Amino acid sequence: MKKMKFLSAFGPRKCVFLAVLAWARIRFIRFARDEKAVTTFGFLAECFEQLAGVPAMVLADRMGCLKAGTVANVVIPTAGYGRFARHYRFRPDLFPPAHPESHADPPNAPGPA
Repeated sequence: MKKMKFLSAFGPRKCVFLAVLAWARIRFIRFARDEKAVTTFGFLAECFEQLAGVPAMVLADRMGCLKAGTVANVVIPTAGYGRFARHYRFRPDLFPPAHPESHADPPNAPGPA
């Protein structure tokens, strides 16, 4: 809850970019004014530079700027994200819309009493 209060102090036009390298417990955090693809690609490139490498797969959670659409519950990345992934030689992966881990609340969370 404290983090939420801290972030709200930046105002409604601030966004947080968070990349997590889970097995190494590394967090890459940047603040942005928008959630555009150009901003996201810049932060990903900066993250790869700081890591001195690129992971084999990059999993994006609810990144509307990277998603071209959904067909049969399969998320299709934008052409720009595909080019970016080919340039850095990683496999892009996007959570499907109904993926339970991509939502803040667990699917069977109890409601208000």
